[in-house]
Formats: sequence, C-alpha cells, structure tokens
Amino acid sequence: MSTTKTNYKKQTFYGKNSSISVVVPSFNNEKTIRKCIESLASQNYPRNLYDIIVVDNFSKDKTEKICKEFKQVRFVKKVSSPAQARNHGARIAKGKIILFTDSDCVLPKNLLQKVIDNFRKYDIAGVGGSYKTLNKENYVARYTGYEIGWRHDKQSKETDFLGTYCCAYRRDIFLKYGGFDETFKIASGEDPELSFKIFNAGHKLMFDNSMFVWHVHPSALKIYLRQQFWRAYWRVNLYKKHPDKMGGDIYTGLEIPYSPMIMGTCILCLIFSAFSHIMLYAALLSLIAFFLTYLSFFKFVSKIERRLVLATIGIVFLRTIIWLFGFVYGLKTLLYNKLKKS
Repeated sequence: MSTTKTNYKKQTFYGKNSSISVVVPSFNNEKTIRKCIESLASQNYPRNLYDIIVVDNFSKDKTEKICKEFKQVRFVKKVSSPAQARNHGARIAKGKIILFTDSDCVLPKNLLQKVIDNFRKYDIAGVGGSYKTLNKENYVARYTGYEIGWRHDKQSKETDFLGTYCCAYRRDIFLKYGGFDETFKIASGEDPELSFKIFNAGHKLMFDNSMFVWHVHPSALKIYLRQQFWRAYWRVNLYKKHPDKMGGDIYTGLEIPYSPMIMGTCILCLIFSAFSHIMLYAALLSLIAFFLTYLSFFKFVSKIERRLVLATIGIVFLRTIIWLFGFVYGLKTLLYNKLKKS
C-alpha cells in the first residue's frame, strides 16, 4: 500500500462562489430517500450555489412522490444502472464540482462546505470521504462500519480509490474520462475503476477522513454476504481493465487480492490432505497466514467492542470464502464469454 505524501499545492480554479451539483441515483428507496434529501437541503452552504439531482430508475414505490415534495430537487426518470444514473446526473449538472452520494446516506450539515474547501485548498481532481454506521443497533452493520473505519484509519491522504457514497470530482475531469464505466451493471466496482483511471493519468485524488456521511449498512448476514459475492464477481472485470491493481490498491491494501488466494490454498490443501498428511499441515499454515492478515483488524475491533471479536472472526472467514467463490465465478464467466466470441 502506498504511503506517498503528496505536496498538494493551492488550487485557484474555484473562487468564492463555487457551484456544486449533488447527484443521487435511486430505485425504490422510499424508506431512506427522505432523510437523504432533508440532509442535503439543510446544508450550511449557500443554497443558490448547489443543486440536487435525483436520477430515478422508474421506482414503483413512493420515491418519486417524496422527492417531489422538495422544491430543491431536480427529479429525473431514466432507465439506468447506478453507473448510468450518476453519469446522466453529471451530464445535466450545473456545478463545477459533482458530489456523488447514495439514497440511503445522511449528510452532515457541513459536508458540501468541506468538499468545496478541499477543492479550493488543493490541486486535486477528486476528493472522497468516509462513512459511519446509521443502524448501529445491528451487529452486522456495526461490523461493516468497523471494517470501514479500520481501512480508513490506515489510509494516507493521497488515494487511488474514491467510493460513490461520498466522493466529488471536478466536472470537467469527470466528463473528460468518460465518467463511470457502464459495463458494471450493478453498484460493484465502477467507482474504483474511474478512480484508477484518473489516478493513473497523473491526476491527484485525496481522501479526507473528516468528510463523511451516515450510511445504512446491511443488517442481515445473508444480505451482506450476497453483496460481497457480487463485488468479488465484478472485481474480475475491474482487474481486467486495471491489471496493475491486482497487487492491491491504496484503499484495500493487500487484504482483498491476497486473503481469498490464501483461503483458496487452504481449501485445496485440505482436499489433497486425503492423499498426503503434509497437505494437512500446509492447510493449517495457510489458515494461520489468513488470520494473521486480519490480526490488526481484530485488534481494532477489540478496542471498540470486545464482545464482537468472535463474530468478527467468523464473518471475515465467511466473507473471504464467499469472495473466493464470487471471484472464481466471475473468472469463469469472463473465460466463457471469451470462448463464445472466438
């Protein structure tokens, strides 16, 4: 993981009256969209300097009705994936800066001001922030929040990965590089793909841990694991486009690419242990190596909520197996499609 410290110079592109557009994709979000828009409408940034665009994939619930209660919201219907919705919002936006967030996020009152301050202060193409857990009553949601907090605490100021729950780009640069890759059909990897592309082109991206949104994390283990499966599946597409990131990126470090490989080695050694006892020892060593990879995370959780450590170990174990299966399935699909075309 990179520890480079960038000497950011002052940016003069944004003056006192800097405009910003907020783009929110939505689909059947009646349970969360109101709080999201209320938090956007009550920002302590001048109201005439930002607009709110909700790009809706023809919701069948009350999402549209709720959005239209707010005069500040520009509500657009468009058949779209999350990537397509964000791209469309960016194209019709008026602001020099585009802030992306999700329909189940709640923004602190000072978020827009923090975004603008970063662009005024630093010569950057984009800036991203963290997110905190909104549904803390649930242990799976708390686990997700702790893992995010662990990664973000380690992250340097310079980054190559901005998440769409809370990230902003200069609109001119966003459009220059084509926005989010629309081959990602679900919210799965289109955000790091764009970040990698812009970062590799020589532009600076910044992570500001003081910038954050409140977010509703998955509250059921099966929903969380299903989400992780599809993220692993789509990561094959991400690595196909950016093979240089197979060794890890600034945000995920070495855990994402290597821990499933270690787990896969462990499983293979267990299978072959039926033919050789040496393989059983190899499986044990692989398992130890796997848990050592996440040792700092387990320590991080124990300092915050010790009673959740055992559950954390179990979830990490299950999540990694699911990641392995998802990645293998994605690889199988990629190879099948290649053979089909040839």
